[in-house]
Amino acid sequence: MNSGQPLISKNTFVQAGYPESDADNINGPCLVKLPDWLPRSQRVSPKANYYLYFAHHHGKYIRLAWAERLEGPYQLVGQSSLVPDRQEAVLALATVKMQNEEMKLDGHVASPCVIVDHKNKMFKLFFHAFGVPAKTKKRMGQKTFLATSPNGLHFGKNVVPVSLGDSYFTLFNVRNRWYAFSNGGSLHRAPAGGETAIPAGYDYTKDLWDRKSRFFKETLDAYSKERQLNPAIGVRHLSQWIDGNTMYVFFSSRTDTPERIYWTSVDISDNDYHQWQIKHVELLMEAEEDWEGGNLKPKIAVGGYAKDPINEVRDPYIFNDNGQLYMLYCAGGERGIGLTRIHWK
Repeated sequence: MNSGQPLISKNTFVQAGYPESDADNINGPCLVKLPDWLPRSQRVSPKANYYLYFAHHHGKYIRLAWAERLEGPYQLVGQSSLVPDRQEAVLALATVKMQNEEMKLDGHVASPCVIVDHKNKMFKLFFHAFGVPAKTKKRMGQKTFLATSPNGLHFGKNVVPVSLGDSYFTLFNVRNRWYAFSNGGSLHRAPAGGETAIPAGYDYTKDLWDRKSRFFKETLDAYSKERQLNPAIGVRHLSQWIDGNTMYVFFSSRTDTPERIYWTSVDISDNDYHQWQIKHVELLMEAEEDWEGGNLKPKIAVGGYAKDPINEVRDPYIFNDNGQLYMLYCAGGERGIGLTRIHWK
C-alpha cells in the first residue's frame, strides 16, 4: 500500500515545519477511526476521519497525524484555535495534570494506545512514562497510565494517578473484561470494576492490574528449537484481533535476526485467563523495501532505542476497517510507519 512508501517519515515532519530532531525516532503507531458522534468542529480538521497516534522512543510528547482516508496522506497536526500548542495536542509530559497528588510522571512518554468508548462518548489513552509515587518519591520504572478526552485531544488535562502495569500496553476486551499485553509479552487483567477501579486505601507504589508473565515463552522456545534459532526469539511489542473464541496475536521478535513480525492464535474460550492456550507461531512479515531496511545486512535485534537505520520491522498495530484487517508497523530502525493489508488464506 501507499506505493511501498511509509505513511509517516522524517519528510512528514519537515513538510509540517516541525524540528527535524522530532523525527529522529518514529515508533508505536495506533490508528483510530473517528466516530460519527464526534462533531467535525471538534476535529483537528473538518476533513479528518482518522487519527494516527505515535511516539518517539525518548519523546516528551505523543505525536498526532490525521487523514481523510485510511491510506492517507497523513498530515501532522497543525496549530489552530483547537490546538494552540502542537506538542500538547495529545499529551505532553511537561504539562500533565494528574487527578490527585499521589503520583507524578517523569522521563518520557510513549506507546500510545487509544480506545474509543462509544457508550460514554469518550477517548481513552493508555501510554507509558516513569511513575514517581508521592509515598516514595522514587521511580517505579516504565509504567502504563490512563488519560481521557472527550474528542481525542488534550489527554494531558486528565490523567489517572495510578500505575496499571508494565509499559507498551495493547488493549483488548474479552467478555466485558479489559486485558492488555505489555512489552515482552506479559498478560495483564483489569480489576472487575473497570480499568481504574482503585480500592480504598490503595498503595500507589503497586500496579493496579493483575499480571501473568512470560505468557509466550514456552511456545516461542519450542518454535526456536524446532528451527534451530539461537538465541530463541522473544516478544517485543504486540497487537491483537479477536474473532469469537480465538485471538490472533501479532508481535515483533526481540533477539531475532533480523527483527520480524510473527503471528499466533490463542484459544480464549476459558473464563480463566491463566488457562488460555497458544496454538502455533507463524512468520508474517520481514523488511523488503529500502526504507524498511530491506537493503541492509540483517543483524540480531536488540531491545531499546534504534539509533541507526537497520533491517527490521516492529511495533505491529492491527486495525479493523469494516471487516478488512490492516497492520501498521515501524521499520528501518524506527524510521517510519508503514501500512499493509492482511489477507487470510
